Amino acid sequence: MDFEGEVNPAPVHNSTHPSWRKDTAVRTQDIYLAVVVAGVVALAGASGRAASAGARQWRIVERTFRASGARAKGVSDAALSATFTGPGGRRYVVGGFWDGPATWKVRFAPPAPGRWTCRTTCSDANDAGLGGRSERFDVAPADGDNALYRHGGFLKVSENHRYLTHTDGAPFFWLGDTWWFCPSNLVPIDTSSWPGTKSTYRLLVETRKAQGFTVAHMAFLGGPWRKIASGAVDLAYWRKVDRYFATANDAGIVPVFGLGFHQQLNDVSLAELKRIWTYVLARLGSYACTFLVCGEYNQAGAKDAQGRVTFGPADAARVKKLLALGAFIKRIDPYQRAMTVHPWWYRGEKRQVWNEGWYDFIMLQGGHGRWGPAAKFYLDIRGREPARPLLEGECTYEGIHGYDAGVVRHHAYRAIQCGSFGYTYGSHGLWYPNQNARDKKFSEWGPPVPWWVALKRPGGAQMKHLRACYESVRWWCLAPRPGAVETARSLGEHQRILAQSDGEGLYLLYYPAKLPAGTEARLRARPGGGFEATWFNPRDGKTTPAGKAVRPGAAGKVPLPVPPDRNDWLLILRRPARRT
Repeated sequence: MDFEGEVNPAPVHNSTHPSWRKDTAVRTQDIYLAVVVAGVVALAGASGRAASAGARQWRIVERTFRASGARAKGVSDAALSATFTGPGGRRYVVGGFWDGPATWKVRFAPPAPGRWTCRTTCSDANDAGLGGRSERFDVAPADGDNALYRHGGFLKVSENHRYLTHTDGAPFFWLGDTWWFCPSNLVPIDTSSWPGTKSTYRLLVETRKAQGFTVAHMAFLGGPWRKIASGAVDLAYWRKVDRYFATANDAGIVPVFGLGFHQQLNDVSLAELKRIWTYVLARLGSYACTFLVCGEYNQAGAKDAQGRVTFGPADAARVKKLLALGAFIKRIDPYQRAMTVHPWWYRGEKRQVWNEGWYDFIMLQGGHGRWGPAAKFYLDIRGREPARPLLEGECTYEGIHGYDAGVVRHHAYRAIQCGSFGYTYGSHGLWYPNQNARDKKFSEWGPPVPWWVALKRPGGAQMKHLRACYESVRWWCLAPRPGAVETARSLGEHQRILAQSDGEGLYLLYYPAKLPAGTEARLRARPGGGFEATWFNPRDGKTTPAGKAVRPGAAGKVPLPVPPDRNDWLLILRRPARRT
């Protein structure tokens, strides 16, 4: 995506790790505020006093402090941190952030039940209101139906480096929507440009929750986050941001966010970005969220002598700065969650971040064309060593250039069948929320519609079926099986039937729409008898038996049934359990 200038706003981390100790020694000069998320439980401030009841695993504990002396009037000349020590010697050092005028807060999401202690440290040893405060408190085990509060929302990389998990190791299925201009006045939480709607943001969250979404991409476009670089904190804005994140988490949705897009970051120094991110991570970091640093960090923004877009010196400087910023964010994150960075489109990006140690999973942008990347593109990346989880994070938003739900499904299922551990959807008119029928901003990407119309596009609703399909099986055990399906006639790249298998008798085969009539296909499967076959309809989520069990033919290959019609379908093949 291209944006011109500023946007109109109508494994558990142990802080004793050497990299953390090294950062702690130098971060005071960068941190004039710092730490962790939205308040659920307020703890007393008296030294040694036991905290009030109510703390729970994975939920935010918030502590409030009153600065004394000069600290009561300034925010840039002090650094507050708190050390939380819990069961088994778990130790987390988190920062504190200014919440004005003499108020500082520390937020922490306990990763384990049991007895915890907290002790604060302030860079000004004379400020008794901030430094040397200590408490103990008990944390109850996680509960409830919300997966973020039951399993933890600080995402981690799986042991086999193929997908992401909740903090406790439970597989996390990534189904994202794209809200680049959130949080801002374009996506208000208390009002709405759609008459009769009280909150644009809450409607987005409620709708996507009902449709099974687990992630929201945000870039804070249109928000006053850059003011922090000069020491100004718009508290009204940031207190609303707390509510944005809490509302998403309560709906089981993880904000995956960065600040700004490509050339917008050319004129912000690394020191300024560190100052901004220190405050942001302190304030928001204890929510279930993770980071994509910024949008299209490596977009080419220069022109050569012939007027062609090229990667210029300003782009190179920006990329170097943002790679350093990514390492900084990783160092100051007490939870050491999995993070990434949002790239430019796949044929234009230079993959500068792929060898960075802080880069946990590969986010791709498949671009906004009719067909998207070839299967080999995904498969080659998945085959790289060392392995990293692979995610298709932006590919042909519904409505862009008029592309419909069928195109969206094609991209989503193909990406997952080729190894993506999830998919991020987008809708034209919602990634930038067009405020009414007269708002034609970004019409160069196709006819825009008001955000509430974009929210109801059929492809967004059909993503619910995609998640349901893969969660009906052990999706995290599946691996692509290129070449597993052969056809009697040659098919084009985007007509290929793509297969995944768990290697133990389960196959998922995606049939794209408009296959040539009479296409005959066979599956190369390991020996072991026949399969029970079921058709899954990606448009309505319904399943139907595919007739009698399919069995290997004379050559050992399994003849596959013909799809019910020329729409796209998913064929699920299961070997019956052996009787004992």
